[in-house]
Amino acid sequence: MIYSCSIKLIAGKPILGYGIGDNIDLIQNCQTMKGQKGSFNSHNQYLEYMLSAGVFGLIFFILYLIIIIKNLLKMKSQIGLVLLTFFMLNMITENIFAR
Repeated sequence: MIYSCSIKLIAGKPILGYGIGDNIDLIQNCQTMKGQKGSFNSHNQYLEYMLSAGVFGLIFFILYLIIIIKNLLKMKSQIGLVLLTFFMLNMITENIFAR
């Protein structure tokens, strides 16, 4: 249900998003209308960037991750690559930068 609210909200402002901080209230309102109570976020870091900064924010974040990957490959840091991969996969199911 949280993902459906996030995707529906992203469709409303896909290019620039809703602004940093405003998306939490939007998800709360969406979940409240569906009868859910509690404190909610998007539970997906990538969707969170889409909600707050739109497509441009997500593109910049992905480019940032690519730069980090290139630097880790250049340094031949296997531990760094494993840790980054772990966090990138974790961001699919959790909002690690919103807490």
